[in-house]
Amino acid sequence: MEKQKRYSEFVILSPFIKDDIEFTRILFLDADYVKRNERYVLGFDPLATIQYDRGVITLIGDQMWRVHQIVSKASSRIGEAGLNILNMDAQEETSRVIIVVDDSANNIETAIRAVHSERSKITFS
Repeated sequence: MEKQKRYSEFVILSPFIKDDIEFTRILFLDADYVKRNERYVLGFDPLATIQYDRGVITLIGDQMWRVHQIVSKASSRIGEAGLNILNMDAQEETSRVIIVVDDSANNIETAIRAVHSERSKITFS
């Protein structure tokens, strides 16, 4: 995508192996672009599929590494709010945590409120 289409608005999430096949999830940040280029995107791999209606909550912070259990606290609060986390990716090198949930009803707002409810309890090391 980057070399052929000069498109880089995506994040590669953690790969996994299922039935001896390695899978990688790619989070595209622009659904309209993907819709316009769906055949091209699917042409990379015969097993490729596209799932729309996903929402992303991203935690970013230069000093986030100083917050103990930030990922477990955020995911716990989202779970307690009754939401299912579809994918979660923590990247230490970029101080970024990506949490993917279903983008229906008010799930995104609920997830953001849940994560922010933990903010007052954060202690730095």
